[in-house]
Amino acid sequence: MYCAYCSMMVALKNIEDNHPLLIAAKEHLELAIVYAKQYHEKQSSIYWQTTKVATKKTLKQKLRTLAFDAYTAFLKATDYLNAYVDEVQTHQPIPPVPQWWDEMLISLTLADDSFHKEHKQEISSKQLSVFE
Repeated sequence: MYCAYCSMMVALKNIEDNHPLLIAAKEHLELAIVYAKQYHEKQSSIYWQTTKVATKKTLKQKLRTLAFDAYTAFLKATDYLNAYVDEVQTHQPIPPVPQWWDEMLISLTLADDSFHKEHKQEISSKQLSVFE
């Protein structure tokens, strides 16, 4: 999750426009970063070898939920970025590529790869809780 976190931070810093779709993408990237940071903090909050099984089980469920939520927010941000590109392309046949686009694309690709490599199972589904 830490690699995805770092890549999303780089992508977030690269967005330099005030278009409503880009603002929405920034907000969702910020949310994904918050979830990724919480994941990292919770994961390193206990000593896994000596902690009780019940505590581990509870924490693992929270970590799965955070990973899923981080990836969901990340995907929503990419949806907004795709919508932005579609909108720009409808107004101009060959729109100018923003200076930040290439680095952003690389950062988002790295974040997506990291999610799939480190949290493949967690991001594919979310366990709903009956009692909460």
